[in-house]
Amino acid sequence: MWKWLHPYANPEVSYHFTGRLIPWLSALTVLFLSIGIIWALAFAPADYQQGDSFRIFYIAIYGYLFWYGNSRIYILSVAV
Repeated sequence: MWKWLHPYANPEVSYHFTGRLIPWLSALTVLFLSIGIIWALAFAPADYQQGDSFRIFYIAIYGYLFWYGNSRIYILSVAV
């Protein structure tokens, strides 16, 4: 039943398989990120108190979280 999965335990086979997936997954990532940015900035409704200026939070929060996660990795690598 699981015989199709056993060859992927070999690192050479799994690296080759994931190497073929990287271009497709990166293209999907760019597509979904661009769709998300367009929806967040163009189609999201304005806030009733702050108006259109609230939409920048849809981008800024995730940018901050990305920076914060990468800065911790950088600080840990410098400390070692």
